[in-house]
Amino acid sequence: MRATVTILVVVLAGCVTLIGCDSDDEPGDDQPDEQAEQPADDAPPDGVVAYGEDFELTLDDVEQAVHRVRLVAPEVEQGRIPRQQPDWIQDPHLQTQFVRNLVHFKLVRDAADERGLTLDDDRLHEVLAEHRQLRRYLPLFEDDDSDDADALLDELHDADLQLDDVRHLAEDIAYDQLLADELADEFPEDDLWDFYQIAEDTADAIVASIRNTPSPDEIDRADREYDAEIRSHFRDNRDEYMTPSRATLTQLLPANNADPDVLEEAAERLADGEDPHQIGDDLQLTVEEGVDVSRPRNPQAHQSDVGDAGVLDDPRQDITYAWLVEDRTEPERRSLDRALRREIASQIIRQQEGITPSNEQKAQQARELLAEPDSGAPLDDDQVAELISTLEDEGFDVEHTDEFSIRLDDRVPEVGLAENLAEAIRELSLDDPISEPVLDRNLVHVARLVDRSEPDRDHFEDEYDDFRSEFIEQNQGRFVSDFVQQAHQDRGIEVHIDVVADEFGITQKKPQGQ
Repeated sequence: MRATVTILVVVLAGCVTLIGCDSDDEPGDDQPDEQAEQPADDAPPDGVVAYGEDFELTLDDVEQAVHRVRLVAPEVEQGRIPRQQPDWIQDPHLQTQFVRNLVHFKLVRDAADERGLTLDDDRLHEVLAEHRQLRRYLPLFEDDDSDDADALLDELHDADLQLDDVRHLAEDIAYDQLLADELADEFPEDDLWDFYQIAEDTADAIVASIRNTPSPDEIDRADREYDAEIRSHFRDNRDEYMTPSRATLTQLLPANNADPDVLEEAAERLADGEDPHQIGDDLQLTVEEGVDVSRPRNPQAHQSDVGDAGVLDDPRQDITYAWLVEDRTEPERRSLDRALRREIASQIIRQQEGITPSNEQKAQQARELLAEPDSGAPLDDDQVAELISTLEDEGFDVEHTDEFSIRLDDRVPEVGLAENLAEAIRELSLDDPISEPVLDRNLVHVARLVDRSEPDRDHFEDEYDDFRSEFIEQNQGRFVSDFVQQAHQDRGIEVHIDVVADEFGITQKKPQGQ
């Protein structure tokens, strides 16, 4: 079976850069890293925002970038360059993101210079043509002496911008692409084989599950055998074992098509001590007395005293009614009676014994049912359907997982996070397709492989070019991101975002509710 899972990719969360985002959204969707969020403790050199080994980003650089980045505002598509600095530069999060992007581009340009990477006109024109805002200025980079080109130059000059500002933004994107291409070419084949194994080591399985609830006989045994543990647990956790809060109500409910506004009047009359039945007759309401309601069903009643009244709109039951508190009981500590001993004994069994004997026996039944058909070959759809039906008839919860990479993490499709189950499935093969019972989060699981695909080095060699091409295409942005992050660390770059905040100011968020 060839794997049908998507090739494993690591995708950047959001756009890599402000100018690289071809969208109308505001810049700065990435979460800033801790170093960029927090200003460094040492005072920076005067007028410097970020510095490190052979690296310096000045406040003048930031001011020029803020001035230049107006070229990628959404209004530019309509031929209107904003005349004022963008409002987002006063947002603390977006300030941080903007500076991070400037550091990113400067490190990329440094790397391109060290590696001797150069831009040609074709690459620059391609970037301009593909960018939603910058494509407007492509004629200025071609042999175009038309009136349109002159109008574009006038448009830039009117906004106090130059052709070099457009070029700078396009070069940022182009150098990023050049470095991504270079890093992709350097990506080791052995590392690619590791990713191939993750992507191609897949399985899908039938999983039969039951809750690991002890049987009555097991609880009776634990009540006898764990007497000291039960008493100790109860003594150490007294506040966890409380009787529930109880509220007994008289309820007045409107008949079909009745005016719900009369319920307010009913509640007022109930609070004044009038007879509920008289109120019901007067307002055509149905009276129900002695109704016990839990706290979730009527929190207000559980916070009221006997004789208090009110109106509740309960969307879960699709009713609205007036209520009067007849009786209220506050929670009290429970005594260690037989019922509570058995409750604690049940917890101790699961904590100390793992899968209970009764559930182990039930799980072994699932293994026997999963043993047909014989091992050695994948199951077809009819066989899968028959097994699921048989298991469900015997009271098991059954899931057929999607095909998934068994090396990626401990989440099993349709089941969720289940570390022991995931590990058990990793150990299975078509020749040995049925797992032993495993316990995850109080659920006992037994798995049967439906199919399994394992990575093969010969197949990898045959598919190398296609796999590498797709992998590189989907991960180029991450190559540059990781490279920049490492360069950031190697150069010991410190970012002082407070220098930018002092220059541009910060918009204070209004408290919620204002």
